[in-house]
Amino acid sequence: MIGDILPDILAECGLDRASPDIGENIFEMRQIRSLMNVAGRDINTRVEWSRAQGSFGVTSAAFGALPVDFQRMANAGAVIFDGNDHIPVRPCVSPELWQLLEKFPPEQPYYLLRDGRIYFTVDTGAEGALVRYVSANWVSGTDAVASNADVTIFPERLLAKGTVWRWKRQKGLPYDDLMAEFEADMESAARSDRGIQ
Repeated sequence: MIGDILPDILAECGLDRASPDIGENIFEMRQIRSLMNVAGRDINTRVEWSRAQGSFGVTSAAFGALPVDFQRMANAGAVIFDGNDHIPVRPCVSPELWQLLEKFPPEQPYYLLRDGRIYFTVDTGAEGALVRYVSANWVSGTDAVASNADVTIFPERLLAKGTVWRWKRQKGLPYDDLMAEFEADMESAARSDRGIQ
């Protein structure tokens, strides 16, 4: 919980607060909360955390709406048509290529992300498509810290270290060692999340 790491963050930053509450509307807490949210978004975008993975289905359509918490597509096998062959669907990032694919649909299906939707070169059919994505939500079902009771989807020590080095940088204090420690912890946590020793 955020309330568990907050006293340590404040101590590292040299801020003395009895019973700190991240939701308090005082300058110090607003500043720490802002830096915490910057650190949390950075941590969440750099690693495909297992608890950030989501999926949704698209059935009998050539397009579907993306979820509100959509951040990006999963790294590998993000879209698969669920028929008997489990056909992988390739991404298309060029609008010009997409126009060509729409005009001359290939046997290999493609998808394009545009305007909060996912479009396919062919109808997904009755079996539909399974779309895997990475959620933007990294704390208690949302994308920002708001209270001491919030819980992150990644190890909270990363959030603490990421907040502290950013605070020190902002204040013009030495932060290189803290940032290097954070980066090493980040790599270790990412490997552990993927089950790699």
